[in-house]
Amino acid sequence: MSKKTIWIRCADTDMLGVVYYARFLEYFEEARWDLLRKGGFDDGEIERECRRTLVVRVECDYLHPVRFNETIEVEANAGRVTERSYEVLYAVTNMAGMVVAKGRSIQSVADEVGVTTLSSQLKRLLTL
Repeated sequence: MSKKTIWIRCADTDMLGVVYYARFLEYFEEARWDLLRKGGFDDGEIERECRRTLVVRVECDYLHPVRFNETIEVEANAGRVTERSYEVLYAVTNMAGMVVAKGRSIQSVADEVGVTTLSSQLKRLLTL
């Protein structure tokens, strides 16, 4: 599990001062890489995985607006893991503990030829 605290900058918001919807995907990505780092991947391993990782599906349910200068916490947990893909589940809460968004992403890894199997190290980390 990874918990990433994020302070909402002005640049993250739209004209109404609410976080622009696509920013949540960036927050998810930060939490996903933090999950790997906390699982023991070093920076070199993360960079290799980054270059091989394909996000093949992403979903986000926006439950409550988040505004400039708020602080949120993005929690990422490993979901389903197969030979060729893995799922990450996300929950975003504000400092009052309210869930403001939920999401999930599915990632595959590729090499020069195409989609390939997950490394044993990645599978081990995701199934702990």
